[in-house]
Amino acid sequence: MSDGFPRGAVPVSILAGALWIARPAASFRYVEAVVGEIPYGIGFIFAVIVGGLGGDLLVGILAIAVLLTVSKGSEPFGRSDRLVQFAAVAGAGFLLLVLPLDDVVAGLVPRPQYEAVFRAIMIGRSVCAAALIGSVLLGTALSRVSASASSS
Repeated sequence: MSDGFPRGAVPVSILAGALWIARPAASFRYVEAVVGEIPYGIGFIFAVIVGGLGGDLLVGILAIAVLLTVSKGSEPFGRSDRLVQFAAVAGAGFLLLVLPLDDVVAGLVPRPQYEAVFRAIMIGRSVCAAALIGSVLLGTALSRVSASASSS
């Protein structure tokens, strides 16, 4: 069932989901309280690179991998598995919403509505990320269940 997903998509999905939900940059003060004083260089790397970009980066990599796998597939997009189609559309939506839309939105939308539109973009990104991660994990789980049911 999930033959259309790229190899290694499950670990990337799990890690991306964990980083997306936990947001390590926000929880850095708790890590620092447990571990003690962490050198500033390590703390900076953890908080900024992993915490700020980790979830976005991994979901982006997953989206690109799914889109490349779908585009290189032997069968047309309309005939591929529904979860693969859903993941590809969610991945494309995420990639479109990750682009630096701040400047575009600021230039097109009047100032009073800017914050509402920006929040809508952030919510859309989160929905697309959840749909992408969930469809990869659900598709893999369903394929394993069907494979074990057919073998017994």
